[in-house]
Amino acid sequence: MKGLIKSNLYVISNNAVMILKGCLAYTLAYVALMLIFPTYQYTFFYGFIMSIVLGFVIIPWEAISKSNQSNWDMFSVTLPISRKEIVLSNYVTFLICSCLGIIIGLLIGLSMSMFLSEVDATKVLSIVSAGFIYIFLTPAIVYPLIFMYGTSRIEVIHSLALVTVTVVFMIAIETNIAMGVLISMLAFILSCFLSVKVFENKDL
Repeated sequence: MKGLIKSNLYVISNNAVMILKGCLAYTLAYVALMLIFPTYQYTFFYGFIMSIVLGFVIIPWEAISKSNQSNWDMFSVTLPISRKEIVLSNYVTFLICSCLGIIIGLLIGLSMSMFLSEVDATKVLSIVSAGFIYIFLTPAIVYPLIFMYGTSRIEVIHSLALVTVTVVFMIAIETNIAMGVLISMLAFILSCFLSVKVFENKDL
């Protein structure tokens, strides 16, 4: 399975320029909003931290798109690896990218809180912690649908997942973040089993 994960990460790394452009766009948007609305600059900063997390959540879909273009699914089942390993490699790749976003967002947020008293470190931790809802719940929705219907509908599937996760995220922010993260983790685990089952029974 390590080889599959490396393959996914290699595909993603080949699009490093696009990823860097996305990060730069986020940064410029934040700076622009801060200059236009200085009163709300710290509110925008918290949004900027969340956008970093979301950016890294979206990145793994590039590997899925490339796999679809090269008919990787049909080829991978001929290799001496199980379908279970193929499925789990996608989940692990997603976690690696998403956790990287969490770490970067956390480092930026906490670093700013050390130099600017207006930036609340506790709020930064709460926002980043809530980001785990996106990390666990997004693949929990997306991957079973992709393994069931294929990547031809990935844009629709991805949009549906982001809307659903955002609703859960907003509810968790207003009620109980820890509970939201816990439910997302359970959904993630169940999704792994469901995706494996779907892909093992799928004719390619």
